[in-house]
Amino acid sequence: MRSYFYTIGIIIVVMLAGCHRSPNIPNVSSVDYDLDSITARGVLRVVTNYNSVDFMMHKGQQIGYQYELAKTYANERGLTLEIDACNDPKEARTRLADGKADIWAASLLVDTISEWSKDLLYTSAYAQSCIVLVSNERQESLPDSIWVQEGTFEEEVALSVADTLGWVVVSEPNYSVEQIVQLVGEREIRCTLAPETIARANAWYYPTLDCSIKLTDKRDMSWVTRSSSPMLADDLSNWIKSFRKTSKFRHIYRKYMVDERSEQVSSMNISADTYSDKYEEIIKRHLPKDDKRINLALIQSIIFQESRYNPNAQSWVGAVGLMQLMPETGIRFGAKELRDPEQNISVGISYLIWIDKRLTRYVPNSIDRLPFSLAAYNVGLGHVMDAIRLARKFDRDTTIWENSVEQALLMKANPTVISDKENVKHGYCRGTETVSYVRHIIQRAKNYKAYIRKRGK
Repeated sequence: MRSYFYTIGIIIVVMLAGCHRSPNIPNVSSVDYDLDSITARGVLRVVTNYNSVDFMMHKGQQIGYQYELAKTYANERGLTLEIDACNDPKEARTRLADGKADIWAASLLVDTISEWSKDLLYTSAYAQSCIVLVSNERQESLPDSIWVQEGTFEEEVALSVADTLGWVVVSEPNYSVEQIVQLVGEREIRCTLAPETIARANAWYYPTLDCSIKLTDKRDMSWVTRSSSPMLADDLSNWIKSFRKTSKFRHIYRKYMVDERSEQVSSMNISADTYSDKYEEIIKRHLPKDDKRINLALIQSIIFQESRYNPNAQSWVGAVGLMQLMPETGIRFGAKELRDPEQNISVGISYLIWIDKRLTRYVPNSIDRLPFSLAAYNVGLGHVMDAIRLARKFDRDTTIWENSVEQALLMKANPTVISDKENVKHGYCRGTETVSYVRHIIQRAKNYKAYIRKRGK
């Protein structure tokens, strides 16, 4: 079967060289905003995708490949970055058209002969990628349908070869490319097409994903501006060419575009056998005296989950130390060296207490509040507040986590839900990871507590 898939890949590469059946794509009309007017305004407006590569919120911090590149460019030009996440390619083009965005910075492959290039200017390439077939390794038969996001280059690739290969193309308007990849990972659908960068980023979370079949040649990945913004396009191109030669660019590239995120995947081992007494005395010194919920077993469970007791651990997004704290959090709570176990544990416990206190007015019962606080520790307080608002909107109990607010957090992966700006103020969230994180922390802490009690006898 795999040899058959490779044959399909070769067929598609050949066919795409001379065949284009494009989806219906809106025009990008001329708006008189170029580099001079942007500089006078002092604000650079960038629209990007919310996904595991381009832009996301992690522990309350904005991160992402496109975000870090855009932030660096804006800083060097003395501009304030205004970034907006939009996973609908038609809407992104519309924002370019009406001047709400100056740059479309996403995982876009250059395709100069298709409808995608109409009224657009591509900058110099910042990387290269290709379109891959995303499926599960355990497939035993060939797919008869391919799911793709409506209005994307992936849809164009699928439409170009659908008749020849006998594929039914399911064009989904309400799910992004990454969300469709996740549906494959969760075995709700069989196959999709995606940029290799997006597919590989998600393969860390779904180990059975197979994204080895390349369906296009390597293509440049570039930013996009309006055709009426040639000065901006030229300046961006020159900046990208220069910035790509720097060590800072190489660091950003490795962080998001190379497989360095394995530590981000949570351990599912909740056994008491994972317990270590190495940092017990430090933890005990910093535990709150008036809150029995935040105890030795809980902090040990968090430390195992976050770093496997490695004080030098650093995640691909920059979280550091035993309790995996972002540098900004360390500064806020007075830590000078987050790799020092004493400082890291002190700040980690203080940060968890800080989160817990801010949730008191929403979840008065302290026992019920703990999973809310753990979720916020993992994904950020903003996403948990969104989930509370969504739970209220859908008449769920906003003071109960399990099967209530946790379900509302899962809704934040649904594009139709996150379009509700009144209740969803922090955008897309991969809620499945946080829900799993909370369950593992709590169950492991229970096992640790039993182990500590038994050891003390």
